[in-house]
Amino acid sequence: MLLRAIQAIISMTVQLIEAGLHASGIDVRLPGVTIPRDVRSACKLSAIEPEIIRTVCCPQCFSLIARPIPWKCQWKASPKSRLCNTELWKLRNTRSGPKWVPRCLYTTQSFDSWLQFFLLRQVIEDSLQETYNRHRTSRRSAAFGAEMHDVQDSPAWQGLYDSVQSAHHLIFAVYIDWFNPYTNKISGK
Repeated sequence: MLLRAIQAIISMTVQLIEAGLHASGIDVRLPGVTIPRDVRSACKLSAIEPEIIRTVCCPQCFSLIARPIPWKCQWKASPKSRLCNTELWKLRNTRSGPKWVPRCLYTTQSFDSWLQFFLLRQVIEDSLQETYNRHRTSRRSAAFGAEMHDVQDSPAWQGLYDSVQSAHHLIFAVYIDWFNPYTNKISGK
């Protein structure tokens, strides 16, 4: 509904501009602007639709199943334990008749397509360039044992920048918020 309203506003604006120019003696025909009517079409046209990867998953034990997909789950907790043996397929009625489909799918977004989408944003490009320039001009490495306010203040992190040749050489890290080495929890066990 919103896309249709935007289409109406833009079309009316173009018509008003044409009428104003025609009243001034300028006879010009401006090109029309066409906006997709639904969100799926808009995403497809703007190339922001993510690449989705669907993997068959057991609905009981949640193990990921490689192709070819068997009729029942073959996962075992240990070599001597029993098979999960949960059915992986179900019969679904479709317009073209009954069809066998996986019972459970694990859906992820392709990392490559996500990274491309992420890096094409102007704010990310500007932030990468700003960070690169800041680390090239100032060597603000904290000494071992000194107070640090961020992971980027550490000498180990600063050492990573020695191998970076441009703002587009990226360093990835894994951040885990739930890891608790002393197993004490605020909310209890």
